[in-house]
Amino acid sequence: MNFNLFVPPDLQCTELDVAHMVNCNTVTRGWRHRKLFYALKSRIVAAFAVPDGYDLQRWYDEHDEYESQHYAVHEHILARYVLCGHVFHKPIDEFYYEQFDYPNVVKRSPDFGLYSTKGVIEGKKRFVFDREAEAMAWWSLKRLVRKFAPLLYADQQAERLNRAMAQSEGIPF
Repeated sequence: MNFNLFVPPDLQCTELDVAHMVNCNTVTRGWRHRKLFYALKSRIVAAFAVPDGYDLQRWYDEHDEYESQHYAVHEHILARYVLCGHVFHKPIDEFYYEQFDYPNVVKRSPDFGLYSTKGVIEGKKRFVFDREAEAMAWWSLKRLVRKFAPLLYADQQAERLNRAMAQSEGIPF
């Protein structure tokens, strides 16, 4: 028996919580609290969101001196989840990378072509870099952590229980 994420029955994710997640999601690049946010976001999405297929994200690397000339393409499959009408993505381990310069380099995960995607996201995620947005995101993150802290510790509790079960041959107590 393997114990997964435990969600307390009285814990619910509201539209306000999702608005706080979106607020935090706009400042994550370079934000010192991004690891905490992504850990919490992945648990909230796992607990409350509905899987909705896959999307393909594609971006190009360009030569510094020639903005219109691409030298590599990156494509990644993202799992798509819907929570309170908002779409959240989680990268999976399926990718395609091709470098156009000499020598031509192609790297591809074995199952990359097997996924049917709903849409294509062109480019990388755009971020907001200002103090006001970071202050709002910090306030939002504090609120999310206070409410969803049980989800952060659920993995540790499940891991302890799995170890106890393995050590006692299936009898946890």
